[in-house]
Amino acid sequence: MNKLLSRFILFAGLTAVFPQSASAQWVKTNGSVDQKVYCLAASGEIIFAGTDGGNIFLSSNNGTNWIEADSGLAAASVHSFALKGDTLYAGTDSGLFFTANNGNSWAAVDSGLRNSIVWSLAVSGETIFVGTYGDGIFISSDNGKSWNAINSGLTDTHIHSLAVSGGAMVAGTDLSGIFLSTDNGISWNSAVPGVIGWTFAVNGSTIFAGTMGSGIFLSTNHGTSWSAVDSGLTSTLIWSLAMNGSAVFAGTYGGGVFLSTDNGTSWKAVDSGFATSNIQSLAVSGGVIFAGTDGEGIWRRPLSEMIGSMNAHPRRKIPDQALFRIGAVGRAGAKVEVECVVPHPEKVAVTVFDLMGDRITSLVDRYLDAGSYRYRWDARACAQRRYVLRMQAGAIRFMYPVTIAR
Repeated sequence: MNKLLSRFILFAGLTAVFPQSASAQWVKTNGSVDQKVYCLAASGEIIFAGTDGGNIFLSSNNGTNWIEADSGLAAASVHSFALKGDTLYAGTDSGLFFTANNGNSWAAVDSGLRNSIVWSLAVSGETIFVGTYGDGIFISSDNGKSWNAINSGLTDTHIHSLAVSGGAMVAGTDLSGIFLSTDNGISWNSAVPGVIGWTFAVNGSTIFAGTMGSGIFLSTNHGTSWSAVDSGLTSTLIWSLAMNGSAVFAGTYGGGVFLSTDNGTSWKAVDSGFATSNIQSLAVSGGVIFAGTDGEGIWRRPLSEMIGSMNAHPRRKIPDQALFRIGAVGRAGAKVEVECVVPHPEKVAVTVFDLMGDRITSLVDRYLDAGSYRYRWDARACAQRRYVLRMQAGAIRFMYPVTIAR
């Protein structure tokens, strides 16, 4: 027994000397993408980034590094991406381009477009929509071999953004607001007047619209009706939007990144670690969200760090310091009640070890908002002996012994 205790004392001493102080935050990816990143797109495990320098970069290892992938592209800047099967389209200041080989080569596909400045793209089935800056919207049903203008009802032909929701389509303009079409672009009607419709994010019948100066608008009926949803935003200049299930992220000019998990009712800043507050583009790939900035590179962060933090509800007034409490152990069931009190948003890990320092189980290991949280360790399958419960909250660490006996 003395040997076991001595090993435990050594283990506890080492954890005190080498605390884990890294908190959850955005991390800059490697590579030379130091331009403004106007657009991002995820195609399987590959992430594409389009820049204001007319370059396209590619990462096939979750953003660990980036390589230039724009052979054949002759563009001043790349404004937008759209995927159609295995084909990626890029809207640029020099027309529309496509690649069918993951960026190894690009070719122009804009014969018939009256305007070479393509700001926005959308795909619906076999149909491709192009939004130009000055000549409105064009449609192609033959993979871009030919194009037709579809501008009936539009009072502004400067098209910043396009999106498809079910059988409806929305278009964000420079001067006349957001327009809606329910007949595949044959006719358009004003939906949200007086705003600059900069970006959209769609999930089923839900559409979020980001504007430049008027915040965020929400439609839950394919764009038929809209309401403002910007409580908690510190910037109403919305450059980018991205959705992952019920979570929606907003990249702003001057305010960083915001997250809502209640359909836009409230927004919370989730921008810890950024070197800039100007977020040009967003894209989700797997369990990671990527953010393109206005010259500070491309950043990434696991979704679990942020989405989990929005689902916690404080139970009482939060103290100024983190606390860790162990409740009574129920001898019959060998269940241990654990309470963690977190004064600030923080990465929190609660782990069970034996006296040898071996990990038994993890009760929580994620980013938590300020609040009080309760967890239960069911130790019925564990041997009757003494264990150690450890809470790590940033640089703060608590350790408590617990005896399991039945």
